[in-house]
Amino acid sequence: MKSRSVIFTAIGAVLVCFVAAVIVFASMSMKENADVVMVPLSSSGNGDSGANERSSSVPMPSPNTVAGPDKTLATAKPGTYQDYSANALANAGTNTRILFFHAPWCPQCRALDADITKMGVPDGLSIFKVDYDSNTDLRKQYGVTLQTTVIKVDASGVKQAMFVPYSDPSLANMLAGLSL
Repeated sequence: MKSRSVIFTAIGAVLVCFVAAVIVFASMSMKENADVVMVPLSSSGNGDSGANERSSSVPMPSPNTVAGPDKTLATAKPGTYQDYSANALANAGTNTRILFFHAPWCPQCRALDADITKMGVPDGLSIFKVDYDSNTDLRKQYGVTLQTTVIKVDASGVKQAMFVPYSDPSLANMLAGLSL
């Protein structure tokens, strides 16, 4: 009899964890304006508010919340995709900056351009389309020798990562190649 009680207690604990996971998933799936979603947690799954039950709330980031450089939570700005200019790059705010060296005659560039447009830019990211042929100084500055090159830069324009998604010109591959 005692082993059945232990099994039922274990099953109850698993169910509580499952319900908590469903609540977290549901709250992360909803578009909310709040920066933090409070998810109630309980140590027992029987729903009673007895003396042995402890409950608390754990802050969970909402889907549009990201950790800033100082590890504090900040609401991500909507993603943008625009032609490059030094002014636009400087005014990207807190968004992560990506330079996409694009040539209109390049099939891989056109494919990546179409995928970015189709999929949309994720929140917190700004992609700048740099004309490969006319921005030779910028190409030299970043060591770009092939169109379709993408470069992650910080707010001051310093290169953080570089990737060429030439064989798979997709937004998902570009983001993976830049570890985003």
